[in-house]
Amino acid sequence: MCLYQSSKGCTTKNLTCKLFTCSEVEKRCKVITFDDLKILNLLSFRNRMILKSDYFSKREDVINDLYIGSMFMWCIKIIVRMINTIYVLKRKKIEEK
Repeated sequence: MCLYQSSKGCTTKNLTCKLFTCSEVEKRCKVITFDDLKILNLLSFRNRMILKSDYFSKREDVINDLYIGSMFMWCIKIIVRMINTIYVLKRKKIEEK
């Protein structure tokens, strides 16, 4: 359900998506988590929350969200991105038919 997924894998460099793993993978393998990345402790709590929740976004969008640093603006941007993603995915599905 991601716009940036291709036959070669993810086309973005989004840290949140790269660190996301399902519970089955976590049971079988040792995976890196946000807590393992000590450099993230240099960010404010608000920026860490934004970074941890910015799934399916381009790296540039995540950096802009961190730069703005406002939770209110971030929530609005996430809603707009979600609506845009749904629209694009539906359009792709119609084109495939």
